[in-house]
Amino acid sequence: MTYMISKRKIGILLALLPMLILPLMGLGMPQMGYAQDAPTATPVPIEIEFGPGPFSLVTPTEGLATLTSYQATLTLTFDGMHDGQPQQWTRTYVMLVAPPARQISITSTGADTTQLYAAEVGGTLYEKRGEQDCMASAIETVGAFANRWEPAGFLTGVIGADEAGSETVNDVVTNHYTFDERALGLFASSFGEMWVAAEGGYLMRYLLTTDGNPAYFGDATEGTVTWDYELTAINQPLVIELPSDCPIGMVDVPVPPDATDVVRAPGMTSYLTAATLTDAAAFAEAQFPAAGWTLTTPLAIADTAALLEFTLGDQLASVILLAQADTTLVIIMVGPPDIPTDPTVPDLGATFEPPPVVPPAGDGSSTDIPLLPDATNVVNMQGLITYSTATSAEEVAAFYEAQITAMGGQVYTPLTIFAGTGVVEFTLNDQLISVMIMSMGGSNSVFVTIE
Repeated sequence: MTYMISKRKIGILLALLPMLILPLMGLGMPQMGYAQDAPTATPVPIEIEFGPGPFSLVTPTEGLATLTSYQATLTLTFDGMHDGQPQQWTRTYVMLVAPPARQISITSTGADTTQLYAAEVGGTLYEKRGEQDCMASAIETVGAFANRWEPAGFLTGVIGADEAGSETVNDVVTNHYTFDERALGLFASSFGEMWVAAEGGYLMRYLLTTDGNPAYFGDATEGTVTWDYELTAINQPLVIELPSDCPIGMVDVPVPPDATDVVRAPGMTSYLTAATLTDAAAFAEAQFPAAGWTLTTPLAIADTAALLEFTLGDQLASVILLAQADTTLVIIMVGPPDIPTDPTVPDLGATFEPPPVVPPAGDGSSTDIPLLPDATNVVNMQGLITYSTATSAEEVAAFYEAQITAMGGQVYTPLTIFAGTGVVEFTLNDQLISVMIMSMGGSNSVFVTIE
């Protein structure tokens, strides 16, 4: 097939091709920055001769959106030399898609050490890299996960493949095609095959082997790279199971219609309401049971704060209410009920006096945690202390880093800020101390927990 393409675009494609074909560094495929990296010379159309066959699949992800579920597996294998030394590696991508949920796992052997798990479930993005802890965060951009990790999106489009008959692949009738480097626009010896569903047009199988030298791979590398892609479990029930150490994700909890400054994060929801402390508590008392939650800790209320708790299955929701000038701050913390709760109603009149330390943690040990000098509206409960401050998130984190490291502790997770909420974590005496800073109503609320 003959297509018109500019010399400028050809130059860009050839310059970027080694990065697109052989991602030796990083976890994903590089992003192309044509506008910044390319020269601005006027394009000159020329003729490019691609493959001689009648079939083209320019977008390998074509047709996948019509499927209700599937598993996509892509295995990249390299065998060759790098800087005069033998090098072999294999990287395997396995994606499960059961819209709206999906997950990707990446495992590697040989010189490539990439190990990654990521999943998008229930509005939450979970990520686990190697032996690190599983992390959860709110999804910022709908569809970004699929755009980044869809294995078929890593494949090179084909222009001018030859027909090679009809075959059944994984119980799907497909049209079989063959192609070489011409159909890819490459100058490295290549041979490929692909099987495309006769109905639906989605790619069922893709095999490509390319032999290249440093002119192709770059970086003093030469050898053979193989791409092996296959689609299975089409429109079959699929179960996405998160790693056991993944934290709780986004939780749908009742929020009043007048809520402002709403912050939603995995395991936590907070908002401001114009309702009084009593009315805001009454809303929770009525709406949580209506949503299926069971009241387990009755309302305990004082002049400026209130607390009540609910359970749903294996989840515990602690509703903390703090009276401010003209509003009420509501913080809902959801997680497993791993800290025993006292069935008696605490004396909040005494408890809510500004204390110098956090009370003993669940294991009976105690840790002195200082408060910022300007702390107000201090609330002290089992394993949790909260207060208001005019100090910025960065200054709060710096304060606790100085104080806790002086006590013999160390930073476990550096300060990260998302959607107006900052979190920094420390370890001290075999305990995990989490400090969360939320921007609410022109001031910051600090939450210190010990586990």
